[in-house]
Amino acid sequence: VVGNVWESAANPLFDAMVRTYQVSFHGLSLFEVPSSTNRILVGLEGPLRLTREALVAQARRVERERGLPFRLGNMVAQRYRPLTRRLGRGRVLTDAGLGHDDLSLDE
Repeated sequence: VVGNVWESAANPLFDAMVRTYQVSFHGLSLFEVPSSTNRILVGLEGPLRLTREALVAQARRVERERGLPFRLGNMVAQRYRPLTRRLGRGRVLTDAGLGHDDLSLDE
């Protein structure tokens, strides 16, 4: 699963979101987006753990095969951060306690 979330005062639930991903997936990685507060969370369902080197090599292969106009391998090398330790802050988010009446759609 991939999620794009803000890490800033605009998102007071950031720590809770990371903690929820950590308890929901076997492996969690974070990619920092330069010049922004966006963070890309990648959750893996299996116990597979990618090393930075393997991920960078795969990104460089995709970069070559697809003829990308940017350096994906370099971006991954600079921005990838595996989250191997559980975040101590934030509560696990659930939808427990939400009833049908609590959900609304903006029209």
